[in-house]
Amino acid sequence: MGGLFLGLAFLCAAAPAAGAWQSLDVVRQAVQTHTRAALGQGGEVEVILDGPPPDLRLPACGEPLRTRDLGLAPASGPRTVEVACPGRPSWIIYVPVRVRTRVAALVAARALGAGQVLRAEDLRAVPAEQTALPPSALSKPEEAVGRVLRYAVSAGQPLTAPMLTGAQMVRSGQAVAIVAEGAGVRLVATGVAMENGREGQSILARNSQSGRVVSGVVGAQGEILVSVSR
Repeated sequence: MGGLFLGLAFLCAAAPAAGAWQSLDVVRQAVQTHTRAALGQGGEVEVILDGPPPDLRLPACGEPLRTRDLGLAPASGPRTVEVACPGRPSWIIYVPVRVRTRVAALVAARALGAGQVLRAEDLRAVPAEQTALPPSALSKPEEAVGRVLRYAVSAGQPLTAPMLTGAQMVRSGQAVAIVAEGAGVRLVATGVAMENGREGQSILARNSQSGRVVSGVVGAQGEILVSVSR
């Protein structure tokens, strides 16, 4: 059996009669069914069994096989499924399994430079194996269009959230709307940005009427959003 099994245990009263061997196809199907049910996720999933070997002989089980994951069972990558015959004769085997989950990945359609504002034509959604993708990988063009690359990327490189920042919406000295919201109140005043700012960035602005300097977050329309607390 080589390294295909972590362990194999028989608790048999006697060897089975000729032809009374367990169907290995039934064992494989039990492992496939268990693994797919345990995953319960989207994406294109491929379940690869590294066993049982074709020459394995197990006494035929007269009851439905029982299956469970042994130890950690990652959504993608290697795992082990325990298959047991609960009746007599009883036996347990451990079947190594590899799970390959293919999901949509957003990649650069061509080499792109740092500071570039992303357009739909700069991006492609392609299938990729989940374990090969970096953390925070993006999957949809709308997650990146209009945002700015922090640094250069090569053609085909997966895009992640930390690679991107908001587009510059405000420049220092620019007239802006200062919007104060909170506790059921919404006030709008004219002001002047005191710093350059990207969407989602916190910057300082001066209220043109009161002269007061406030800190706020640059909104999607270039407004400065200020929280109001009681």
